[in-house]
Amino acid sequence: MNKLFRPAIACYLHIKDFKANENEPKEFWLEFDEDGQVKNVRMHIPEWDSPDDGAKVVVWKENKAQVWLKKKNVLATIKDKSVAAHMLNFIEELDPRLAIERLHEREEQGKVKLEIEEPSDKAEPIVVTATYLPESSTPGRRFVLFIDQATKLVTAMETYQLKDGEYQYIDLMEYWDYNQPIGAEMFVLGEIPADAMRVDQVTQQVGLAQGDLADREIAVKVVREFLEALIDQDYATASKLYQGIPVKFLEKQLGRKKFVRIVTIGEPTPSDRNNSLRVPCKYEIEVDGVKSVVQSHPYVRPVFGQSDRWTIDGGI
Repeated sequence: MNKLFRPAIACYLHIKDFKANENEPKEFWLEFDEDGQVKNVRMHIPEWDSPDDGAKVVVWKENKAQVWLKKKNVLATIKDKSVAAHMLNFIEELDPRLAIERLHEREEQGKVKLEIEEPSDKAEPIVVTATYLPESSTPGRRFVLFIDQATKLVTAMETYQLKDGEYQYIDLMEYWDYNQPIGAEMFVLGEIPADAMRVDQVTQQVGLAQGDLADREIAVKVVREFLEALIDQDYATASKLYQGIPVKFLEKQLGRKKFVRIVTIGEPTPSDRNNSLRVPCKYEIEVDGVKSVVQSHPYVRPVFGQSDRWTIDGGI
């Protein structure tokens, strides 16, 4: 970790991430421990990022995240080791000395074209433009860093991508409140409505282990075992195969239907929903003595933070 984030006391940072054509930014509040490691994170994710879920508030610590989905009235507690590493990627751009060193190395390798503008007016920021060349791993990508001349801290970074002969704006990250203490209450989710559905993937094991099965094979197996559990009215097993959704909720939603038999389970196809596989299937149900065949397409994906286990993500 660089010296900027090895202070004698905890360090704090507030990041705003503005995407093209969106007015509301994603926001991140970070607290680091004395060794420069991520200790606490709070994230506000606007609805535009995931319209189906709605806006999210996420509080992360100790490889566990609580995710509040107000639109769905759902509180999910999930295992997540990726947040710390993801946040540290943000921070790698904040020490201009190391950033410029890395960019100079890539420039010498013929991967980056580097331009630095240092205005004589000390009130104006230093502007560092790094354009990634065809030989790089991200050809056509351009980063523009704005560095405060007095503090030598990065205050903002713009990202562009070459398309149709022009560099098109992707996003703007603004870095605020360097080492300005953030109240401990920011890293607590706060009061959740009593009637919210609580999904806990930390205190119980959810999904099925993939083992040696291919992605398509485990997706079919998850759907098959889920439907078999519903046929047996085994809602505890069905719950674990469906992200750990509470048994009482699942029974309330599906208990009126009597699942009779599986008719067919088809070949999974890729889906844009959470990088899942869409599994077409038909099953027979009975409602009030009337039988019918339902065509469905459950979405199946790895359990968040547990890539070796797969779960249904919706579509029932």
